[in-house]
Amino acid sequence: RAGKVALISQQSEGYVWYSGVAFSRNPWAHAAQSARGYAVGFNGSRGVSWHSAQFFGDQASSIAPSKPEASFTLQWGREGRGNGQFLSAKGVAVDRSGYVYVADVDNHRIQKFNSNGDYLTQWGGAGSGSGQFNGPNGVAVDRDGNVYVTDYNNHRVQKFNSNGGYLMQWGSMGSGNGQFNCPSGVAIDSNGNVYVTEYKNHRVQKFTSNGSYLRRRRG
Repeated sequence: RAGKVALISQQSEGYVWYSGVAFSRNPWAHAAQSARGYAVGFNGSRGVSWHSAQFFGDQASSIAPSKPEASFTLQWGREGRGNGQFLSAKGVAVDRSGYVYVADVDNHRIQKFNSNGDYLTQWGGAGSGSGQFNGPNGVAVDRDGNVYVTDYNNHRVQKFNSNGGYLMQWGSMGSGNGQFNCPSGVAIDSNGNVYVTEYKNHRVQKFTSNGSYLRRRRG
């Protein structure tokens, strides 16, 4: 009635909302309870019927779960170089036991904590040698507890055990298969394959857990 269409559903039995929040099959459709105005319902070949916004709000609330409320639990860390402190904390990963691994970029290290934020250990240090970092960015953990870190300015991925023991690395600067130009994000799938995003090569590359190149996608 206000002459404004907020959303049009293209489903066979959709609804067009006028001046209100649209009720759709979105899991959080209960938001329609706050809608104002009216809607026209297209009900297939059975004609058109008018309903109030509250009608659709009631329908939404009856089928959609309430959105869980986020609540603050805890935090840890502050600026610094000591144990449990950070200089540009970035990547984070959690293993199957609940241990938390954080890429501490400008301290050139990975720190490990329990789920309550208690400091456990760290590894790394500035450099280009095995186990050292130059701006670690992304962290991922596989089902065996191995930790993969994208070493941004060293243009490589390094692999460690859960206590930081160095296992292997792969990559070098370049744009060829298996090379990197500032690798940033990293993720592991259920088969143990490793996916790496590259900031300056604008692509994602896929590897086995031992660093063997599989494929890439590029925009």
